[in-house]
Amino acid sequence: MNGETKPRPRRTLAAAYLDTEDMRVCDQLRIVIRQQCISQRTIEDRIGLTRGYLSQILGGHVSLRYGHVLAILHAIDMAPSAFFARLYISPERTGIHLGGDAYPPLSAAEENARINEAFETLDARVLHFSRMLDVIRTRDTWPHGLEDAVQLES
Repeated sequence: MNGETKPRPRRTLAAAYLDTEDMRVCDQLRIVIRQQCISQRTIEDRIGLTRGYLSQILGGHVSLRYGHVLAILHAIDMAPSAFFARLYISPERTGIHLGGDAYPPLSAAEENARINEAFETLDARVLHFSRMLDVIRTRDTWPHGLEDAVQLES
């Protein structure tokens, strides 16, 4: 190419955001692995990784993939929903302590009361949506049923 240098692609804001999120996920994985008292070598053996590969993933030297996260969570016997709740649901918003180093744990009674309250709210929402579906299913035409469902929501 006659000594011409090819311009380097510019990093986009989206790419920088993804890098930040990847590191947040890796940091949270390190925390839950430490809390489970399982060595990285044990996890590598359980999911068939070569020695040291998990350190490369968690250190950001290998691109983090969703499959990596799921495999690691399976190896430490943690539900993906619990892991992602820790990442994206703030205890201030939910009032439920999900574990981790940042927030002090609730007493067992407080935690049970908040969990029961969350289940009651969930039950009420499921009942509401079930009623909405019943209204929609019983109407002859879709638009008419949808209007009734919207009125039900009010």
